[in-house]
Amino acid sequence: MDDELYAAARALGEVLRQADAVQIYLRARADCEADAALVAQEAHVQAVYEELVARQRAGEDLPREEVERFYALRQRVQSAPRIRARDTALTDVKRLFVEAGTAITNQLGVDFTELALATPEA
Repeated sequence: MDDELYAAARALGEVLRQADAVQIYLRARADCEADAALVAQEAHVQAVYEELVARQRAGEDLPREEVERFYALRQRVQSAPRIRARDTALTDVKRLFVEAGTAITNQLGVDFTELALATPEA
């Protein structure tokens, strides 16, 4: 990658990092990470999910009640105010990045997202 393009990409990254949406998300994420109980609850939900998926992949028919308990647990954890704030902020960041990708596409005249996802040839 030539130096000018690299410098432009770094500058764009810094502008995006300083955007209000990104800063709000980073603070919300830090708030969640600072709460040990929330971290443990999210880890528990993930562990239960992984166990259910593994059992299902192994051919087990999961009891409906057990799946419903999982969904209720996940809903309780996801409805915690700090987690909701973090997840809402992440949605806003994703929207910002889509807008940035669209602006880059318009400037380049090629689909930036497709270009970014393309596997570089060796």
